[in-house]
Amino acid sequence: MRNLILLFCFIFISVIFLSCEKTEHKLRVINRSNTLYSFTVGSNFYGNVAAGGGTSEYKDTPNETSHNVIAISATDTINGSVFVSGKGKHNWSLSLTYDKNIVVGED
Repeated sequence: MRNLILLFCFIFISVIFLSCEKTEHKLRVINRSNTLYSFTVGSNFYGNVAAGGGTSEYKDTPNETSHNVIAISATDTINGSVFVSGKGKHNWSLSLTYDKNIVVGED
């Protein structure tokens, strides 16, 4: 009986600890197109990201939220949206592909 109570206490404490884990999401932008773009994702402004694989710094981004994406060049504007979610700490990369598609993946 004592072992059963200890097991229950261990499980209870583990569940409480895991449910209190801090959620932290960071997102960066990778520009794989052949054009210089200025990026805004949600409320984060990433500035100009060089063509051909230029990469921005990671910035904090809210969890469980759809973020509008705006990429602006001298001749073009691309609009889209991304969604990030999950418990714990996650780093995400938003890539603008050569054919101007927006792709998001976890690093």
